[in-house]
Amino acid sequence: MHKSLVAVSALLVAAAPLAVRAEDPAPPYTLTANVSLVSDYYFRGLTQTWNQPAIQGGFDFVHSSGFYAGTWASNVSGNEFPGGNLEWDLYAGYNYKINDDITVGGGLYYYWYPGAN
Repeated sequence: MHKSLVAVSALLVAAAPLAVRAEDPAPPYTLTANVSLVSDYYFRGLTQTWNQPAIQGGFDFVHSSGFYAGTWASNVSGNEFPGGNLEWDLYAGYNYKINDDITVGGGLYYYWYPGAN
């Protein structure tokens, strides 16, 4: 137990210089990622994997100007999409904050099934 505490303490001390200080300015953008394993992929009430598991994940970029872009992907069933087994989504857009209560925006979303007929 003592060795574990020493190891964890050493890792925390080593990581301390990497921590963001409160007085540091916020970066003008954020990058996030996600990944999930699901028991079945449903979209608009229809199974996309024919009751089989799916691995899904994506990346998102958001800029303080209001611009955003991202990508997301999931395996899909060849039964639903003959010749293909991947759904790859691409999206981008822009949001503009008028005031604390109103935001307007627009974007494009593209669903791509590489190799599918």
